[in-house]
Amino acid sequence: MSELKEPILLALSHKPSANLLEDRLCRKGATVVRAPDGEQALQHIRDTSFGVVVAETGLPGRTGLELLQSVPPLQPPFVLMGRRGNDEDVIRAFDMNAFDYFTRPFAPNIVTTRILRVPRLLSTATERPVPALA
Repeated sequence: MSELKEPILLALSHKPSANLLEDRLCRKGATVVRAPDGEQALQHIRDTSFGVVVAETGLPGRTGLELLQSVPPLQPPFVLMGRRGNDEDVIRAFDMNAFDYFTRPFAPNIVTTRILRVPRLLSTATERPVPALA
């Protein structure tokens, strides 16, 4: 069962990936909202609070990187999906405060686990104060 209280936005134009992730996330108890392009994704982000946004770097309309750039860091947290071998996008995504990044093809169970751990890690980080160094 998912600890995620807010829905997950899947902003993926690659339908097989979107279908597979939606199925796996729903099996874990998550609520999923889908957007096939960046404009619809941006509208969803403006209208709804999401626990995680999973966005494709090559999304039509606005890319996942453009969506990430348009919101404050980790509000909501982004997990980006890109093409294998595109190191520049990975580095750029992390420089822009993406929470995680995976490439296609991917292992569905591993990616599902990585997506669902985002809110747990963020809530743990805000609940535990960092001890001062002497």
